[in-house]
Amino acid sequence: MIQSRQILKYQNKNLIEKVVIQPPFRYNPVFQDSGCFLYAKGNTPKLLSSEVNIKLKDKEAVLLKCGAYVTDWLQTANSPTEIIVVHLLPDILKQLYSNELPKVFKQRKATKQVKVIVPDDMMKRFIESLEFYFHNPQIVNEDLLELKLKELILLLVQSRNAASVLELIEDLYYSQNVNFKNVIELHKYENLSISELASLCGLSLSSFK
Repeated sequence: MIQSRQILKYQNKNLIEKVVIQPPFRYNPVFQDSGCFLYAKGNTPKLLSSEVNIKLKDKEAVLLKCGAYVTDWLQTANSPTEIIVVHLLPDILKQLYSNELPKVFKQRKATKQVKVIVPDDMMKRFIESLEFYFHNPQIVNEDLLELKLKELILLLVQSRNAASVLELIEDLYYSQNVNFKNVIELHKYENLSISELASLCGLSLSSFK
């Protein structure tokens, strides 16, 4: 169950969110046209995609590429989970990096769909700064949100050992070839519905069946 949700908008789009979740809870987000940075604190979820089946650790962050996911908060603790999400929307990234990015992102060689970001002091301070702004939303404006998004991108470049901002952002968007058999094998012991498996495979329910 979602207990609370705060949203910081940029150009009327959800850019940064803080969500408090009371387990058990399952969510099936599909990032059709965007990447996503997700930070979890507390009773962390199991994250399922076409390529991964992992249990996140407390205060661990992940970088998610375009695609479908299932996040499953199991009832293993009474305390809620706090999630901070930054949506890496292509239109906004192109606008902020207009001198660095091509009009259409290049299709790079496919790499891992989910990248775990090793916690460090810089990322910790970044998350703390977002917490401050959620507690003081009246001081947030679009100039500030631009700075925070650029700060996150630079931190991710360092954590990913990417050569440039361009390389990092291009890597978020690629044509993913999902292997139907591998998805089923990876998640055969999970309590997933047929519609959730279809979503992970990038198929409609009828095509999946």
